Amino acid sequence: MIEKKQMIEILKKRADYFCKNKISVHISLKTERWLNGYITETSDEFFMLKEFEEGEKPIFYIEILPNGLEPYTERSSK
Repeated sequence: MIEKKQMIEILKKRADYFCKNKISVHISLKTERWLNGYITETSDEFFMLKEFEEGEKPIFYIEILPNGLEPYTERSSK
């Protein structure tokens, strides 16, 4: 099992990659909430997310579920 510290390091690397490549993301939080948007900048403890509906907000790595940071894919309701 991956330790909490290792999981945060993985999330940091993923966030940095998504930020640099301007890839939209889907984030699943430990509060059972989810967000979609673009990462505008990263730091050691959090990143700034420009959420599609709520605007810009900080997201702390410790708030995210393991494997809770992934590319956003729009799903049709057909």
